Amino acid sequence: MSIEYVIIPEHRLVHVRISGHVKMADHVEHFRKLSLDSGYTRPMRKLMDYRGCTHYEVNARGERGIAREYARYADVFAGEQCAIFAPEPHVFGMKRIYQAVSEQSGMETSVFAELKDALEWLGLGSIRL
Repeated sequence: MSIEYVIIPEHRLVHVRISGHVKMADHVEHFRKLSLDSGYTRPMRKLMDYRGCTHYEVNARGERGIAREYARYADVFAGEQCAIFAPEPHVFGMKRIYQAVSEQSGMETSVFAELKDALEWLGLGSIRL
């Protein structure tokens, strides 16, 4: 699978690593798995880390679908703060569409091209990943 995560309890952080070829279905499966993980105790911070993504097969319509799918889990992910680190311009642009749709549902999401900016926004400026 191209989306894996680790929960870092001492920082109340979910570090999500996206790698390889990524499709909309990968995001949907990630939401499902994380929503069932007993280690997820809301509210948490989430870092979506796209450094390893080599092919992003999601268009604007797909980003809107991903945001709608995430909203289905609003009760589980309530209060979550999500920073998306997308250093590649195409992925950055697509995730900005996701951010715009997410904000309409009241989700706190922001997209960054620099990892240090994403970590600072999450209040984790000194963490090493």
